[in-house]
Amino acid sequence: KAHVAFMSTIGMENTYARVKYLSRYLQQKLLYMRNAVELLTPTEDISFGGINSFRIKGVEIEDFFSKCYRKKIRIRFVTENSMNCVRISTHIYNNKDEIDALMREIKIALK
Repeated sequence: KAHVAFMSTIGMENTYARVKYLSRYLQQKLLYMRNAVELLTPTEDISFGGINSFRIKGVEIEDFFSKCYRKKIRIRFVTENSMNCVRISTHIYNNKDEIDALMREIKIALK
């Protein structure tokens, strides 16, 4: 019940706007690192939502996942169909600080 009340208070349009805002924020950070990161998710506004997938060049995804997990950064690594990528899902409960923490971990992994 609390979740329904929370979402009713915020509204679906505001929720969608927040999800897109955070997703775009993440995309911009990843695109800035384009020499080291391959963004797999389309960047056209109509083509993406709250999920971004990417590869970190030269970084073992399972190791990266483990390091993020230990630091309480929740990501998913996708191995199906040989994707071998990281998937990040943003939602209304996330914030820019969490995305910035992820970006710091990517930079550490690339060293």
